[in-house]
Amino acid sequence: MPYKSVLELVTEKGITSVSRLADIYKVSEIAMKYRLKNLGLIR
Repeated sequence: MPYKSVLELVTEKGITSVSRLADIYKVSEIAMKYRLKNLGLIR
């Protein structure tokens, strides 16, 4: 889940659903939440 790719989906495409992002990257919701927290996009 590359930083630029995730950032683009969240900020430019407006995709904020952890479930939707997890589906896009074919990862678990837990993994997606961890990545978003790691990137500072969620608390």
